[in-house]
Amino acid sequence: MKAAYALTIASLGFILGACSHDGHNHGEKSVEENHEHKHADEIILAPEDASRFGVETETIKLIQFNRAINVTGELASPATSTNIVTARTSGKITLRGNIVPGAEVKKGQVIGSISASGFEGGDPSEAAAISLDAAKKELDRVTPLYKEGIVSQKDYMAAEAAYRVAKASYSGSKGGSTVTAPANGRISRLMVSQNQFLSAGNPVLEIVGTRNLTLKANLPSKYFKLLPAIISAQFKTPESNNIWDISKMNGRLVSGVNNIVTEGGYIPVQFDFENTENLAAGTYADIYLVCQQADSCIALPKSAITEELGTKYVFVKVDDHGYQKRLVTTAGSDGERTVILSGVNPGEEVVTQGTVFVKLAQTKNVVPEGHSHNH
Repeated sequence: MKAAYALTIASLGFILGACSHDGHNHGEKSVEENHEHKHADEIILAPEDASRFGVETETIKLIQFNRAINVTGELASPATSTNIVTARTSGKITLRGNIVPGAEVKKGQVIGSISASGFEGGDPSEAAAISLDAAKKELDRVTPLYKEGIVSQKDYMAAEAAYRVAKASYSGSKGGSTVTAPANGRISRLMVSQNQFLSAGNPVLEIVGTRNLTLKANLPSKYFKLLPAIISAQFKTPESNNIWDISKMNGRLVSGVNNIVTEGGYIPVQFDFENTENLAAGTYADIYLVCQQADSCIALPKSAITEELGTKYVFVKVDDHGYQKRLVTTAGSDGERTVILSGVNPGEEVVTQGTVFVKLAQTKNVVPEGHSHNH
């Protein structure tokens, strides 16, 4: 990285015509000599070089900017989309392949099977199958006799009840029972291990839906008065530099205004939204709670702001070849733009992309490493 950084500076110094060594002059005027200085602290960068290095600018103007509160939180699965799958019968469970936390499953997909074969008392599924077969035969026998008046209604109803009880006890398989996914989703927790013995009703795993997610934000209680003004949210995750906008994902506020619960000095604020970006539940989130209060102010892209030792600057384009480093004071941010309180004015042109190359252009007398003239 150091070599690449030195080369970048050296290349930029060469482009700026800043190479003069041992009193030797190449007979060409530098950009500085050809350019009339209008500011003592002006940074010189020719238009063609600015274009080459991807330097882009934006004309400053007042915009309506919604106040945002930067908080932390996480992505979670809505309670309504969480399913706990349980064992229908007792026995040893055999899980299918790729049944691990994080795996996607489809509704009706077989997750595993349970068998009591080899255990004391035998397989209850097999016994239930035998009982169901016997109850069905008895019902089939008495039904036509009941219609002919040979069998009483009481006997017919007893046979029908016995059949229903046997059918309810039957798991659907003579060799144990199967465990299936009740809905589409992702396995969030696996509560058993391969070949573990389970009793009927024991939890096997948890499946969470992936279509919708809940954004849970922890709002410090000092912002209590701003709670009614919160209308939306934006967030980013450690895995991506993208900033996701709840309002563009059919998001809606589900708690906060009408469900105020202070927990450890924080007020939980939650949004439900469509998971159109295949985000994972349980992920940490850096959240910007957007308030309805909009102010007319200067708000610049975060890429326009550079920081040195805790002090923030922007680069203002003063003419075709020149830029000026300007100290600014900032306020809130919505994750994409930052409010500027002082340092720049509407109508000025500020660098929004390629700030690093404008910053490098301050070093005008850089001599490329290893570059010398031997005559």
